[in-house]
Amino acid sequence: WVDMKARIELLVILLCLLGTTVQAETIGVALNKKEIVQLVKGNTAEGEKDRYQINYEFITKSIPFATYFAPDGGLVERDRGGGSSQAIDAKGTWWVKKGKLCFQYLNSLRDTGKKCRLIVPLGDGAYELRSVKGKATHTWDRIVAGNPKGLEP
Repeated sequence: WVDMKARIELLVILLCLLGTTVQAETIGVALNKKEIVQLVKGNTAEGEKDRYQINYEFITKSIPFATYFAPDGGLVERDRGGGSSQAIDAKGTWWVKKGKLCFQYLNSLRDTGKKCRLIVPLGDGAYELRSVKGKATHTWDRIVAGNPKGLEP
């Protein structure tokens, strides 16, 4: 029985290592449509965006934000606008097209145009959003299950 238990433990370790190897191979490779939907649908992405993404000046280099991707295709992004207490919500829609996460903020004061981004895993649960030309626009530090911040699209 002891020998069988040791073999099972070794098998579990090997399977975990195999899983890690497969995951490591996908770092730096853009997610496909199914992977993007599975990652964001009904979840909240938290991270930072460069301040050049918006049209007004800030002291900080980047702005923390959280985006909730509702299962019905609605979304809301909340950022602090560079200030410590000024929360700004931008509401809109999201969809996946040709291997890219697309979104449009319908009520944004900054930009109401459609945007599509490649989602590229960086490892340790982080992701980078890249424009079609490959320029990084946002970084997701983590994906949190559900809507813990109570963001309403």
